Parts: sequence; structure tokens; C-alpha cells
Amino acid sequence: MLTKTFDALYYRCQVGPEQVELLLQVHTEGSSLRSISRIGKCTYGMVVDIVHTASYKARLVHNEEV
Repeated sequence: MLTKTFDALYYRCQVGPEQVELLLQVHTEGSSLRSISRIGKCTYGMVVDIVHTASYKARLVHNEEV
């Protein structure tokens, strides 16, 4: 299950696989993490966590192939 839930002070953010894909695509296009959090209606920390997790998984795949 790829849904992640994060309770914030102002709202609850549930992120599904489609939204994670959208947030990562916007990140690769050069948007700031703060603007991505506004677009996705998630907290800044949630966006940082998503990008960090994606980066870690990409490194694992890269290291297996090299």
C-alpha cells in the first residue's frame, strides 16, 4: 500500500501514488519544495520526505545496476 498519511497542525494530508508522481514530476521541473507543498496541499516536511524517499530508492536501483 503506497498511501502515506501525515497529520499537520492545519490539515491532514493523505498522499496516494498518483499525487506522489505529480509532486515528483513538479520537483524535476524545477519548482521549489515550498511551492510544491502549496500545489499538493501538503506540508513542507511531507514533500521533503517524499523527495528523500524517492532519492533513496533511486540510489538503490542505480547501485544495483552499476
